[in-house]
Amino acid sequence: MKKLFTLILLSTSLAFFYMACQPTVSNTTKRLTPKSFEDNRDKQTYTILKIESQVWMTENLRYAAEGSWVNPKNPNAKYGRLYNWETARKVCPKGWRLPSDEDWKELEYALGMSHADADATGWRSVVGLVLKSKMGWNDNGNGNNSSGFKVLPAGDASAKGRFLGLGGSTSFWTATADGTSSAWTRHLDTTKDGVNRYANNVKIGLSCRCLKD
Repeated sequence: MKKLFTLILLSTSLAFFYMACQPTVSNTTKRLTPKSFEDNRDKQTYTILKIESQVWMTENLRYAAEGSWVNPKNPNAKYGRLYNWETARKVCPKGWRLPSDEDWKELEYALGMSHADADATGWRSVVGLVLKSKMGWNDNGNGNNSSGFKVLPAGDASAKGRFLGLGGSTSFWTATADGTSSAWTRHLDTTKDGVNRYANNVKIGLSCRCLKD
């Protein structure tokens, strides 16, 4: 009996330790009033969220523009459109902008990533867990969405409009170029808890999140 009690106590302690180690950001986010923004161009409405000093759209942009694609297999409209970089740079509505690489770093700092990790390339930290939505990711790759950012696995598109990765990954453009043919991005994957920072070809289609000016 004593041995059984010890095993139960150990199991409970391990479960508590595991939950305590999961990244959360309850003290960095603040819901706004109003909680949404309407794009006057097409009357699409987006939820918004303040994280530290930044105000972000927490949904992928859906504005139909030349240089963008929509995957017909998207589970719902909130997966948004995929934009090439030239289009992404100017597609956000008035009063909003495509965030720069530094803007994304500010978000990552606020969510608990170290400055050293934020400046690095490749897979960094475990901030992906707090960014990813609680459902929709293949193979139990969901996040806890404690940031409220609600990242969905929208995949991407090749330069010729071939859709890839739906359900398993997503990438976001930044406004920061890397040379003449690539730009910095953020990538999340169903198999990873981190956020991948790397430069990608400007001709492919990626998701956009807009940041308030």
